[in-house]
This record gives sequence, structure tokens and C-alpha cells, in this order.
Amino acid sequence: MYELKIIKDGSLHWYIGFYEFDTNHVKEDVYDTYESAVKIAKERNLELNNTFNQLELAKHERESLQLKIEKEVTRQSRLFGEEQLMFSEGLSRHKETPRP
Repeated sequence: MYELKIIKDGSLHWYIGFYEFDTNHVKEDVYDTYESAVKIAKERNLELNNTFNQLELAKHERESLQLKIEKEVTRQSRLFGEEQLMFSEGLSRHKETPRP
């Protein structure tokens, strides 16, 4: 799972997501299926939207940043959806191909 983060200069960048445990260890945020990842991402986006609304920003800054975030999340979602579609199509076309 990737996370969109706001950098100090105001730009947005994608980073690989990690879970931090009580033992001060981290683990990459990975899911077994694309569908489960999408479900979790939508839930997290709702939670993060509530957090975003609590930020103390001027109205025009908030609206500008919200638009940038929405566009970036939409772009990334479409990209991953297209990659999943290509992967599924490849599997269906080669289901009879012998595996090594």
C-alpha cells in the first residue's frame, strides 16, 4: 500500500506504507488480494479525510490541497486498476501455459 504525504514545501509525494509495532519494528503494508487492498484504502481515505478537515488552513489553501489530493488519489487508483486488469488478462490468456 502506498501513502500520499504532504512535504514541507507543500508538494505531495507517494511513499510505501508501513505498520509500526509496539516493539519498534516496522512491516511493509501488503495485502493478499487487490480487492482487499482497495477496500482498506477506501476506509483509510475516509479516516484521513476527517483528519485533513481538522487541519488549520485558510479556506483557499484547504480547497487547493483537497483538489490536489483528490486528483492524485484518482490518478493512482486508475493506474493500479489498469495494472490489475492487465495482470488478470495475462493470467486468463495463459491459464493453460505450463508453469515452471
